Amino acid sequence: SLTVSWMHKWSDRTNLMVGIGGGVYSDFDATDGAFRITGHAMATTQLNDRWEMMWGAVVLNQGNIPVLPVAGFVYKPNADTRIELAAPRPSYAKRIHWFEGIDSGDNWAYVAGEFDGGRYAVMRPGGIEDTVNFQDFRLVAGIEGKRPKGINSQLEVGYVFGRKVSFQNDPTEFDPSN
Repeated sequence: SLTVSWMHKWSDRTNLMVGIGGGVYSDFDATDGAFRITGHAMATTQLNDRWEMMWGAVVLNQGNIPVLPVAGFVYKPNADTRIELAAPRPSYAKRIHWFEGIDSGDNWAYVAGEFDGGRYAVMRPGGIEDTVNFQDFRLVAGIEGKRPKGINSQLEVGYVFGRKVSFQNDPTEFDPSN
């Protein structure tokens, strides 16, 4: 998949972010309905020097939830701490100072919760093309490095639970273990 995003400072207090992406989501045996478009449109408004409000929507690669609202608040008690009290991904992040006196970029450690899932075109036994849908909740921890010119790196580990899997052309639904 490939996503292109655009950020714009709408006013002194409001920033916009819009993105669109497309990709082939399949097992590469099934092709019917494998290409999907995703996207997002979000805004943040600075309420004061510590609080921001965020809102918008995310177009998902999911069959039963095509659009998910984004809403919440961001609290920055200091320059090294960021708390996002927002759906669908609340998080707590702390800036890491790897090497004192050396500019190693803007590095953060974080923990977060997520609602996630997806939809993929698959070939079922007997040569039947179908679509598998899945949803889950995730608890993740990670490290993110932000560099000049938008080149970022990220390492993340997590725990997935509350999974649901269903097929479009089969009434069978199952809930895999955590």
